[in-house]
Amino acid sequence: APDGQTLTYSFTRGLGLGSELWAADSAGGRARQLHADADSVITFARWSLDGKQIAFIKMPDSATPFPLGELWVMDADGSRARPLAPADAGHGYAAAWSPDSTRIAFVGRDNPDYPAADQSAGALVSNIYLVETETGQTSRVTRFEGMLVESPVWSADGHFIAFSVVTLNDTINMWFADLVSGTVTLLENRGPACCPGWIRK
Repeated sequence: APDGQTLTYSFTRGLGLGSELWAADSAGGRARQLHADADSVITFARWSLDGKQIAFIKMPDSATPFPLGELWVMDADGSRARPLAPADAGHGYAAAWSPDSTRIAFVGRDNPDYPAADQSAGALVSNIYLVETETGQTSRVTRFEGMLVESPVWSADGHFIAFSVVTLNDTINMWFADLVSGTVTLLENRGPACCPGWIRK
């Protein structure tokens, strides 16, 4: 957590037994349960930068490797847990909080009714979406066709989101979206690149 003292982790007793989200003091204090779901796997918990909320992904507790899931958010004490939007699950894409803690960028699956995408990582078609945490209003950041768009990362000023795009020939490139103008730009590079990260100056 932003306080540097609270650890958040998921716990499950096995396939088909649901899961729980817990928080504990890093100094060895008592752990407390924040959320539980008997039918879902809770994963990729991420704190808002102001420390007031936690976002996480829920996915069906089944043997399906790459299911459609949901993006959820709750207050830091576990109250007001609520779903925000359908989201990709199983591929390992955590949601990303905006610097002002009011919006979340996430990977949305654009072929939710395609059974092969539940079983094969290469069959996923996705884009980056934004959701307002208080209103639940969702907007689309990117509009790639037939691509795997992944791993959104915010700039410190909240003006840009960087992300990776996997093309149909498996080439990976870096892009960034200007959230004010709505433009999406390919980052010039000398070859395939992935996994964006911003550096503060």
